[in-house]
Amino acid sequence: MSGDELHRDDHSSHVAVERRSNLLIAACEPEWEIAVRDDLRRQLPSAVCDVEATGWVRAAGDIQSANFYAGFARQMLPHAVEVSQPSISKTAAVIAQEIGQRLDQQSGPWRWQVFSVPQPAFAGAAGLRRCELLQDAVLEQLGKRYRRLAKRANVDSRAGYEPDESLAQFGVLSVERGFVSVLTPDELSFWKHAVSSWRGGDLEVPHDRAAPSRACQKLYEVETRYGRPFARGEKCVDLGASPGGWTWVALQRGASVIAVDRSPLREDLMDHPRVQFVSGDAFKFAPPEQVDWLLSDIIAFPPRIFELLEHWIGQKWCRRFCVTIKFRGRDDDHWLGRFVELLAQTTSDFELRRLKVNHNEATVVGTVKSD
Repeated sequence: MSGDELHRDDHSSHVAVERRSNLLIAACEPEWEIAVRDDLRRQLPSAVCDVEATGWVRAAGDIQSANFYAGFARQMLPHAVEVSQPSISKTAAVIAQEIGQRLDQQSGPWRWQVFSVPQPAFAGAAGLRRCELLQDAVLEQLGKRYRRLAKRANVDSRAGYEPDESLAQFGVLSVERGFVSVLTPDELSFWKHAVSSWRGGDLEVPHDRAAPSRACQKLYEVETRYGRPFARGEKCVDLGASPGGWTWVALQRGASVIAVDRSPLREDLMDHPRVQFVSGDAFKFAPPEQVDWLLSDIIAFPPRIFELLEHWIGQKWCRRFCVTIKFRGRDDDHWLGRFVELLAQTTSDFELRRLKVNHNEATVVGTVKSD
């Protein structure tokens, strides 16, 4: 059977599974469906991409793409299988069979995540409750049919994956429909820039009322999402730093900061012994030596941010970077692909996605290749 053919496997008169090895489902924040659809079309020009439901976008066809990234999506379900949902128990049996067939021969741990996207027709406690019931019911079914596999399951949501770890996800669209996606360690490595290790790509982001601005939440989310907090003794450059939200986070971790802006930081930060304030144009600043982190939340549009990051990476002025890409409407969205092309060539690892606390923005984090 070819990848374009549809195989329907009837497990009962009420439950049907559609197998399409060429199906990708993207979950996103409601009202971002069109942006996600258009981004998928740019990344997958041979696939048919369209909005599936509120908070969900489908891509069917050739979904293989080098350096595939999440972009505006919250989570991706590659090689998804559609499952109808007349009851919790029957749906759990179908999902358990899919997971068992794919992962029973794997020896490492695997992560099991069930999630939904808040939407008017399926939101709040009802959606969360159905996710919890399905999560437990699938593990119960696996315990009966794939006991060793069930013992290796992990339902935690945390930063990063182990090298031998697999992932099984079920996205709940409604009480009638959902999609299951199962990835082996090799497949998970292939999709590493697109598939979040957090359930549904979502996580709680703390708010620090003592910080100079709410922009600090972006760095808090980056630290939590990728499991890499700033370290004591690291040297950072914060471009466009005023009033000091990102500088504040770095200082809390024990780092030192060169803060560059035409406007001063909050008074207590201007007086901080580990802050060197440079008054001037952030785009013209050159550090006196290589630093551990380039930080940039500059209010500028993608072409200028691209040029800035390309220059810093090319000059090896930083070891790591965290940079916000801001957009005007949707006309600049195609720049995401340009950033990915740059980062695929110049970094040893990178992540590019719209954070939970981003507005009309995306954030790119990466490590510059060493010589």
